[in-house]
Amino acid sequence: MTEAEAIDAAVVDYALAGPAFETASKPGYGPEIGRKGLIEIARAAPVPVLAIGGINAARVGELIAAGAAGVAVMGAVMRAADPAREVRALIATLRGARSIRVRERD
Repeated sequence: MTEAEAIDAAVVDYALAGPAFETASKPGYGPEIGRKGLIEIARAAPVPVLAIGGINAARVGELIAAGAAGVAVMGAVMRAADPAREVRALIATLRGARSIRVRERD
């Protein structure tokens, strides 16, 4: 049984999976899991999975398509010249990716 399968949904509301991509801010957290790893975790987990690590607006769509319910982002916002613009881009991309995923399920 994997860690994701062992999650007790009666106790845990969501799970974090990462690092999704290589990240300069946390190099010691292991190799990136990438799209394939995220797909496996999201399928196995009985709770929503949030991707974390190395995420920016350009990568959000790929992560949602791989099964992530959402993303947790810090570095891209903290390093942005305009953090508010970066957050708006992340939110817009997330909304667009989610609407595509909903339409694909219908």
